[in-house]
Amino acid sequence: MAIEQKILTFGTNKVGTIGGKLMGYTEPPIPLQVTDIRLWLNNDLSTMTVNGSNKVSQWRDSSGNLNHFSQGTGANQPLFVANGINGQNGVKWDNNSDEFLNCTLGSAISQKYTIITVWNLDSNSTRSYPYVYDRNGAIGDRIQLYWFSGNIRIGSPTVVTAYAKTRPFSLMSSEVCYNNTSSKVYQNGVLQATVNSGSSSLTSLRLGHLNTFDANSRLSGYICEMMVYAKELSAGERTLINDYLTLKYGL
Repeated sequence: MAIEQKILTFGTNKVGTIGGKLMGYTEPPIPLQVTDIRLWLNNDLSTMTVNGSNKVSQWRDSSGNLNHFSQGTGANQPLFVANGINGQNGVKWDNNSDEFLNCTLGSAISQKYTIITVWNLDSNSTRSYPYVYDRNGAIGDRIQLYWFSGNIRIGSPTVVTAYAKTRPFSLMSSEVCYNNTSSKVYQNGVLQATVNSGSSSLTSLRLGHLNTFDANSRLSGYICEMMVYAKELSAGERTLINDYLTLKYGL
């Protein structure tokens, strides 16, 4: 007699019986369900090292690739805030301090690659060009996402204006597929621009600051989550990720 396999699904948890034995299976988190992930900064406190003042000295990569971000200087460490924005944990950058986290990737990623970041600029943001991220390295070979003069701008390393955005603004998801002349910029899953941003590989990142000590590049707001994929996401993969972020952060 054939053994009937029965599976019951409760959200992302699947439990059933096979041959009278209870079997359990839990799907991986949504960001890990998309292939070619190289970096995932989750907003759970368990992924961070914080001191008694809730300053973040390390934000660990949850993708399994060990691409951790760190900052050894206390004065340059951003702040962990539990339930700080949209009911979610976040890492907050201060308009008045040179706060940043650095990461050198274990291996370089050639274009195409996609960087997704959940962030905002708050009402304290007065710096001329606050940075979400930049390459932690040579100035002439930047990988960047930042705000300047009423616009969202990107570069790899060619700096181009993607679309208009007035600050301050609430939490949003910026998805950038760096692909030379066909680089695409999305906000909350909606395509805003296709631009030529250059052909730099991704080898390192600095969060919250230009790769030099330039006070005009200080971020003022939150970064809550980041993902890096070594490819351009398909339409289905983009929908999966954006549905996850929308539900989680109320975007």
